[in-house]
Amino acid sequence: MTAARRTVACLLAALVFVLVPAAVAVRAAHATLFDTGEFVKVSADLARDESVRADLVDSFTGSIVDALDPGSLVPAGTLAAVGLTPADLERRVDGIIRSAVSAAVSSEVFAVLWEEASRQAHTSFMDAIRNGITVDGVSVDMSTLVREVSAKVKDDGVVGRLIDLAALVPSDADLSFRILDGNGVSTARAINSTTSVLRWLLPLLALAGAAGVATAWPTRRTGVLIASASVTAGAVMVPVLRSVAAGRLESATGDNSGTARAAFDVATSSVTAPTVAIALVALGAAGTALLRRRQPA
Repeated sequence: MTAARRTVACLLAALVFVLVPAAVAVRAAHATLFDTGEFVKVSADLARDESVRADLVDSFTGSIVDALDPGSLVPAGTLAAVGLTPADLERRVDGIIRSAVSAAVSSEVFAVLWEEASRQAHTSFMDAIRNGITVDGVSVDMSTLVREVSAKVKDDGVVGRLIDLAALVPSDADLSFRILDGNGVSTARAINSTTSVLRWLLPLLALAGAAGVATAWPTRRTGVLIASASVTAGAVMVPVLRSVAAGRLESATGDNSGTARAAFDVATSSVTAPTVAIALVALGAAGTALLRRRQPA
């Protein structure tokens, strides 16, 4: 009978070891993806990361320069009059727009814009999920950023006098970038339904499993120590698995700039606090058990 109880306790301890990181991951993922406040917080943190900002600058600059086609904007005669060749103009336009975009992305205005745009996009996203609305996708409107860059380019002297960027961007232009397409929204709706259940079920199962370990082991104190050890070990696996996932993401995306890893680290940072809390509670339970006299089951 004692051997059977020990076997059951060991099986439950192994189950708890698996359930703890799974519960932390599911709850964090659900909050980041489907809670507007947490999503906006993560988005704001992403916008402050230097590698992510650099990627945004490259993306926005490339989009604006490609749309402008600098070589076709100014007649050759006008260029010659100011001592510029088409190649000179293109380099100047790219450099000035990059500088303007960089300044805009680093500004407080952008931080506010990014946060508000993220909030609006996520609100639309959640409306589509909760109400079963069919949408083409979810996009973030960045028109204010483009207008601000336009103003900075206009103040730049020669190129600013030759190119009125604001006038070249139609008032009805789609100045947004897409977060999810229609299929992504449908997938997110299914994930939301699943994680809404699992984010409560997995922690309850982990708690029940830990209680089962403490109860099933022939001596209560040893059972508590084993349960605490399995919970602590599960908590320790969270940062380990997070690091492994980040490495695989870098390999899968082929991103050597560190942007993908930085974005992943920021997006998954919410797992840290609950992981530490779980480990501290488990260690506290173990400490309490060690201070008590051995008790029969």
